[in-house]
Amino acid sequence: MTKTHKLPKNIFFAFFATIMLAISCLLASCGGPSVPPATMYNVTWEVSDKATVAVEGYETLPTQVEEDTSLVFTVTAAENYEISSVKSNSKKVTASKGKYTVKVTKDTSISVETGRVITGIEVSKNPTKLTYFAGDALDVAGMEVKVKYATGESEVITKGADGYSVSPSIFEGGETSFKVIYDDFEAIVNLDGRVEYLVTIDPAGGTIVSKWMSDLEALGLSNYSVAANGVITFSYFNNLPHDIQLPVESQITREDFSFQGWSNAAAITNTSGTFSTTAKWQAELVVIHSAELKVENEHPYLIVEGQYKVANEVYLYLYEGNAKISLTGDTYTNTTGVNGAEFEVKFDLLKLAHGVTEDGGSFEGAWMDIRFNAKFGDRVESMELFVGEGSQIEVDLTQRIEAEGYAFLFATYANMLKVYYNTVHYSYSVAQEGNNIAIIGAAKLYKGATILVTAWAGSSEVELGSATIDATTGEFKVLIDIDSIVQETNNYCHVTISNADGEALHGSTGTNLAIAACSNIADMVKLDKKKGDVVNAIKMTSESGVAAYVGYQWDGLIIFAQNEAQTITYELAAIEYVEGEVYYVVSGMTKGYTLAELEFEMDLQHNANIDGAGWGYEFDTNDSDVTFRVELEANGAYKCYVPVSQIMGGLWDPANTIWAFTVHFGIAGARKDFKPDAISTDYAVKDGVKYSIRQDGSTWSIAALVMETTDEADGMVATPKIAVTNIAIGEVSGKAVITISGTYANVEAAALEADYRVDFQQNPYAATGGWDGTWDVLRPEATLVAENGVWTLSIDVTDMEAWAYTSHICLLCATAHAEDGTGHDFPVSGTLDESVTVGSKTYTLSNSDAFWGNLGLIVAEAQ
Repeated sequence: MTKTHKLPKNIFFAFFATIMLAISCLLASCGGPSVPPATMYNVTWEVSDKATVAVEGYETLPTQVEEDTSLVFTVTAAENYEISSVKSNSKKVTASKGKYTVKVTKDTSISVETGRVITGIEVSKNPTKLTYFAGDALDVAGMEVKVKYATGESEVITKGADGYSVSPSIFEGGETSFKVIYDDFEAIVNLDGRVEYLVTIDPAGGTIVSKWMSDLEALGLSNYSVAANGVITFSYFNNLPHDIQLPVESQITREDFSFQGWSNAAAITNTSGTFSTTAKWQAELVVIHSAELKVENEHPYLIVEGQYKVANEVYLYLYEGNAKISLTGDTYTNTTGVNGAEFEVKFDLLKLAHGVTEDGGSFEGAWMDIRFNAKFGDRVESMELFVGEGSQIEVDLTQRIEAEGYAFLFATYANMLKVYYNTVHYSYSVAQEGNNIAIIGAAKLYKGATILVTAWAGSSEVELGSATIDATTGEFKVLIDIDSIVQETNNYCHVTISNADGEALHGSTGTNLAIAACSNIADMVKLDKKKGDVVNAIKMTSESGVAAYVGYQWDGLIIFAQNEAQTITYELAAIEYVEGEVYYVVSGMTKGYTLAELEFEMDLQHNANIDGAGWGYEFDTNDSDVTFRVELEANGAYKCYVPVSQIMGGLWDPANTIWAFTVHFGIAGARKDFKPDAISTDYAVKDGVKYSIRQDGSTWSIAALVMETTDEADGMVATPKIAVTNIAIGEVSGKAVITISGTYANVEAAALEADYRVDFQQNPYAATGGWDGTWDVLRPEATLVAENGVWTLSIDVTDMEAWAYTSHICLLCATAHAEDGTGHDFPVSGTLDESVTVGSKTYTLSNSDAFWGNLGLIVAEAQ
């Protein structure tokens, strides 16, 4: 058995201590783990004497804590005070449920700030300025603002980031007070009166007639006054009894100056607000009486006569923008020093003929701007010569002179006078001799040569007549047989001058017989470009009854001939569905024809420009057994029916979905490109084929028969009918607005309002007479309103820059094939010449040749 020995208790504890010490030493000597002491951070408290801070778990504010200790504390402000800020290391601390928490990760400074409780603010002194007009900024000079505290104290504060703010800072009109704002408190300061709109009218040295002044004063306007320099001021706030129209030219004068309008709108309304305007004046440096072209001692001159006003020197300056040519004439000085002395300024026109462009070429035929320059001291002003309605300048616009082998002529654009020249290859006049048109003239540069006159007559060049130029005098006479002229089309006359070997000395079959060289064709003898309508032309009639109308288009001679004993018009082409057949129907008026004589002919030529399926296939109805049905009424009205559905079956493959034929139509062997005055957009359907007529750019304006496959039922379909009844331009609410109105049928108003397009394309030709320049497309704001069969299109052109523009407008654009995203040419019948001046610009509508008969817009700086 084993014996157990008990050690005394004190011996046991001594032994245990010895063992533990040994283990501790052993661990230490072997590099075992040890526990480092905790990191401590200092905490600094900066507490307002009006606040008490209590930290959870601490009886006093701790000044040193272990790292990552979160100090949670509450803050209590003294009576009449509030806590304004609690920050830790300068960063704001926000309380959550009344307690603040700061986690200590480094030495930390905690600050607690208090402020007095604000009970309100007061304006103890009003600002010095208490009268204002709309647009004025609030001036707080002299104003004293005090803040009141719960402690019973108060103090003055200033405006700024840490002070008070005001509202409004700028007055809009109608206010009677303003606010002072500080913290959540406001104070109201009443003004001495309502803030009104201030009007300032500065005549800028001019004198307004007394009647206008007395009428204005009689309105009893607020703050009305007239300063010594004539400046008028008054105020109002939406209480004008009526619009106040500013003085017009007849109501304001200034010696040696002409009134040009106002710098702001020409009327003051209740919505104009604060309004300031100044009269605009053009110094009357000179007064111009006349301009003429004159040959003196066989030398050509442009001569301008007038009187000096304040100017002491004058000269003429000619400029052409495309070729960038500038020509300066001699300077003339007022040696008398007398206001009102007369002058005669001459410009040597041979400078024009001898000038060259930047690239060394001639600018023959280019319109040169005529600018009259006047100098007064160091100031030089330049003005164009305006010769339109109301102009006081006397000028013969038909004047033409010749000198040293050149012809010089006037031209106008937007009522501005211009001058240009042509080399005098020949000169001539037009007269009738028997059954002939006689072109009688001289070509002294080409004595002994042959002069040939031809014409482009619709589809080919034809010879009209020729003559030999006299070898001694240079004179010639070309006789054109009136009966031989191709009828019912415009004959554009061309000229060629050739030597005995047939070598062309001047011109070709494409060179216009220049109207500038004709002595008896002027503005009153012009042929209208639309279909050869004879307007203001020289009429010559042969014994057989053929009438020839001689005039001009563009810059060339043109002849239109027709047999006036027998005449026929082609007014409408339409599709009709009659007793199950589809007819191409032509209608118009006749004179001198019997029903038996109305032997119409038609042929159809495949037009791949529409369907892309190839060219050249022709079908001649006169070579088939197709019967034309013609109706003739007693008044000469006729209708010709061609049964196209009977002949189309074998002409095209329906797999092509669309097929088109250009139509040539006429009477008694005179078939030609068919261009009726109008086409009907109605169409007919038979056996899955839709028959319609198209006449646009894709058909070269020739009527075309178009067939398309369709699922529609047989019969007639009425398409939308849209007509234009009026075109005008005027001022609407201070803007220049073109208004086009018309009628509509067979279409909903909403569809019309949703599908229209307007653009204006820059037109260098109309602006300068040249083709160079940009042709950019602009799209002004436009609105169309349709109701009860009447539509109105309003186009705001106010922002269009000074230039010339051709309009493109389409209604129901999707129907009108406007896939290109633009409008279409917008032709205008008759003569269009209407203007309006709005602000500093004049806006003129025109459908002259420069716009190819379409609606054109000319924008020019108002004079």
